[in-house]
Amino acid sequence: MSANLNKIGVLLINLGTPEKPTSKAIRKYLAEFLSDPLVVRLPRFLWLIILYSLILPFRPNQIKKFYEKIWAKEGSPLLVYSNQLTKKLQQKLGTGYQIELAMRYGNPNIKNELIKLNHCSSILVIPLFPQYSSTTTQSIIAKVSTLSKKLAILNLHCLNSYATHPLYISALADSLHQYWQRKGRAKKLLISFHGIPVKYLQQGDPYLAECEATVNALVKALSLTETDYQLCFQSRFGRTKWLAPYLDKVLIDLAQAGITEVDVICPGFAVDCLETLEEIDSRYKKLYLKSGGKSLHYIPALNANEEQINLFYDIVKSINKN
Repeated sequence: MSANLNKIGVLLINLGTPEKPTSKAIRKYLAEFLSDPLVVRLPRFLWLIILYSLILPFRPNQIKKFYEKIWAKEGSPLLVYSNQLTKKLQQKLGTGYQIELAMRYGNPNIKNELIKLNHCSSILVIPLFPQYSSTTTQSIIAKVSTLSKKLAILNLHCLNSYATHPLYISALADSLHQYWQRKGRAKKLLISFHGIPVKYLQQGDPYLAECEATVNALVKALSLTETDYQLCFQSRFGRTKWLAPYLDKVLIDLAQAGITEVDVICPGFAVDCLETLEEIDSRYKKLYLKSGGKSLHYIPALNANEEQINLFYDIVKSINKN
């Protein structure tokens, strides 16, 4: 315990993932995820009826094939890459720090990982979401705040966002430059973020502004013109209006307009997961080709590459100084 008292704790928190690509495991994960009132904002009683009678009995069976398609031998890509990131950051920061990984939904759970760090001199929580949203970062901070009070953790700090951090922007720009050097550059770069319902913005969510700030900084770093790129949103669910333009519709429109080559990057995902590996690099690629496009190239997330490790190293060191 005395050794831990001199350490600084760092808790990386990602969204979460089913433990297995099975209907049962997916149902368990979705039940927790979709029960979060910050994720779905309908009258509680009404939503739980919809969730347990119309969604959970059917949705897991529908998306099971998507998880099966991307599942690695080591497990869920999101968990595999997040673990790699955690281990490399631990190596970079050294013995004066203790780095742990948790998921907002599922395992490893936040409570157990906070307990591991409870004897550190201070704890820094880093949500692995560059752009702040009430549906992700706020939900994580709310959960951590509740648990920290129960666990009597006093010296705790939560990072809100790193949407325009110079090392984050340069890492994204370098990943694109390196990809273009190896594979060539398409006529259009699509910068895609996970969408959220428009009504959340009307309720004060700053997510769109954060996404636009990232795009503006990245475009400047790459010296792109207005015709070189387009901001898009993906992964909408349900009938309500979400942030637009929708990526799937943009891909169809571009293909029909004769733009037959596109590159897609998803800066909002710290590591690759279902939404990038299956939705973008498989399902949407097929949609684009079917609509007349010839090639869609997905540029991988930063994952556990050296520049992302340097980014989090700098964040931890900078906050520790203050």
